[in-house]
Amino acid sequence: DPHPELANEEVSVIFVEHRDNLKIRKIFNKVNKYARQTSRSDNIITSDDDILAVISRKLITEGEPLAPIGSIDVVNWKSNTLSQRSKHLSTLSALYTIADTLLKDERFSTNVLPSEERLEEAYAYVSHFWKVLLDGLSVFTQYMALTRADRPVSVLREQNLLMKPITQMALAHVARTAKAKNIPWEEIVRRLDRVNWSFDNELWFNILVIGSANRKMITGKESVRSAGIIISYLVMGNVMTQSEIAEVRSIFCNAKNDESVSLPAMVEAD
Repeated sequence: DPHPELANEEVSVIFVEHRDNLKIRKIFNKVNKYARQTSRSDNIITSDDDILAVISRKLITEGEPLAPIGSIDVVNWKSNTLSQRSKHLSTLSALYTIADTLLKDERFSTNVLPSEERLEEAYAYVSHFWKVLLDGLSVFTQYMALTRADRPVSVLREQNLLMKPITQMALAHVARTAKAKNIPWEEIVRRLDRVNWSFDNELWFNILVIGSANRKMITGKESVRSAGIIISYLVMGNVMTQSEIAEVRSIFCNAKNDESVSLPAMVEAD
């Protein structure tokens, strides 16, 4: 025996009567979540009490907007990051954050599921967010076409910021603002598709990307929110209040380190 010292070790074992899979899943989730910290992705995959996790998982099931295409997963559910050569469009962690942003005003508990009716309404809203993006953004339709043909999508990721989960998270803030102003998401997405999402667009320097050299994305909850505010201005600045415009100006001037810099041009309405 290469490890004789283990002969005297004591190991705790818990026996649980198996009555249904749901009960076992919940026990597994609780034990792993609190006894030894599990990863964010593992928590999203196993939690049956968290509405945001339930919604995120449903989005990637068969027949839903972000379901696998053939043998290719559209969403990376194993890791929170995407490599340059990754075939994924987004991550499960990003889907969770996006659902959280979209449903923030509903004040759902993440410990107890709401009624089936409220759950269905919440899912319909988040699902609609993704369906409209996938149908209305040119880079996403290109991604879907390439993936159906099992071709690389690395060029898209190199060129377009919308292929980054951080940008997708920022769009959730845009959708929330559009909803508050009663502007159809379809209309906003048509305008978003006319925005220059290139890494080389200086508009995004210090807002979504750190300069142009290494093309590193700016992360952090507040940074994502700030990016969402700037994007919201681009597509619906004409209906923003004076206080909202003032916040846009503050964020933009701070990013450019110039108090006199002019705000970027808005995308014209249809």
